Amino acid sequence: MPPKQIKNRDQYLRASFLYQAAHLMGGVDGGGAGGECGEASALPLSRFYVSQMRAVARKSVIRLDPEIKRTMCKRCDTVLTAGVTCAAVVENLSHRRLAHADVLVHKCMACGLAKRYPVGRNREYVPHSGRAVVTAAGQAHGKQNQTHKSQTRTQKQEKQKQTHDQTERRDKDVQEQQQEQPTIQQPQRLAKR
Repeated sequence: MPPKQIKNRDQYLRASFLYQAAHLMGGVDGGGAGGECGEASALPLSRFYVSQMRAVARKSVIRLDPEIKRTMCKRCDTVLTAGVTCAAVVENLSHRRLAHADVLVHKCMACGLAKRYPVGRNREYVPHSGRAVVTAAGQAHGKQNQTHKSQTRTQKQEKQKQTHDQTERRDKDVQEQQQEQPTIQQPQRLAKR
């Protein structure tokens, strides 16, 4: 059976290409074309690619993933990179400094727009744009996060396997009970002659 065809596949491919090009020109990779072209000439090109990607998504009615939206400034279309094009700060505006009231604030250095993400009690939360930056601390955190995801994935798989095994056992027991029970045959009626 062939795989399902994706609607608007060309638009998805174009949006993906523009997003990757914007990140490359924005200097997220730390080298490559972003470093060679220079910051002054690469950032406007990066912004242009982001605006084009948004236009393609809007025209073809494609919903962008929230992880992708969080890496772009809504106001000036800058690719947000922690420490490079945006500042990340944890704020707590509650009167008593409650732990569950912590908010991660990403402030665009180009236009000053601030995005707020509730962090709360989860101190290990790292937004998508923070994961893109490769540092010694980030690598260690990324590995922990990755192992946590793989552990939850294996736990889900084990649970699914257990429920599958239970249903198989129950079906097998029902079949055995049906085989053990004698079948009662209806007496045949003799036709009147």
